[in-house]
Amino acid sequence: MTTNVKVASDIQELSPGRLIEMYELDLTTIGGTEIIYFTPVVEDDNTPITFNSVDYIPIQMETEGWEVTGEGTLPRPKITVSNVLLSFAGYVEDYDDMVGAKLTRKRTFKQYLDGESEADPDATFPYDIFVIERKALQDRRTIVFELSAYMDFEGIMIPKRQILRDTCLHNYRIYVSGAFDYTNATCPYTKESSTSPSYFDRSGDYTSTASNDRCGRRLSDCVLRFTCNRLTGGETVTVADNAPAFPSTDDYWLETSLLPNTLYKYNGTSWVELAPEELPTRAFPSVAKLRV
Repeated sequence: MTTNVKVASDIQELSPGRLIEMYELDLTTIGGTEIIYFTPVVEDDNTPITFNSVDYIPIQMETEGWEVTGEGTLPRPKITVSNVLLSFAGYVEDYDDMVGAKLTRKRTFKQYLDGESEADPDATFPYDIFVIERKALQDRRTIVFELSAYMDFEGIMIPKRQILRDTCLHNYRIYVSGAFDYTNATCPYTKESSTSPSYFDRSGDYTSTASNDRCGRRLSDCVLRFTCNRLTGGETVTVADNAPAFPSTDDYWLETSLLPNTLYKYNGTSWVELAPEELPTRAFPSVAKLRV
């Protein structure tokens, strides 16, 4: 994205106009349903400013670190926002500190806002696109976020999927009107057996209520969903793609040909699928027996 011709001309003037910053925080990139629009611009009547038919809510905030240097490193800005307006504290709680959410900074001059005599939605500087890497600080009044660059080159992301350490950016399923909706889901977890529910809340605690199913986006949450049960100790588990041909009562079989891996227990007549609880972190061989 290049600087608009009008803006490029304005910045060469001695008085180009009042610079306006607007921010778009996209929670849909981390499994949410909202896009939050806000601005540090506070008018006398504390009303939103409007640009390209979108209202940006004024909040108390500060930013730093946007400058690009010639040292070959990308900027890592910090953004400090009030946790009173817009319920930022609630978003932090609901979306695991909002790590991985996409934040876009938009800049234009006041004369190009909606309602102004020269209103023009195309008159902007190139957008600055970042993701929230971590919450650096939170107290009763403010929240500080550190950002990482979101690489955008002709619409292609490098790498193809943004990867942050210890954080999953897949979109998890959502529970809507009595069923799971996978429309925007990219996470492969689909287990939802009514007789053997495998649901976990955002804290990683087991729940039998489907509507409480949430992913905390940590490695531990993947372990909960994609491996087998922790057994009480001393049992023998057959690890194979196919069920053992001659099982005996209370034998266990871990099926590895599916995602997620599925644990079964033989009840004397048939294999019964078990609901995951707290899971081990050991890696299983492809075909083997082991004691746990």
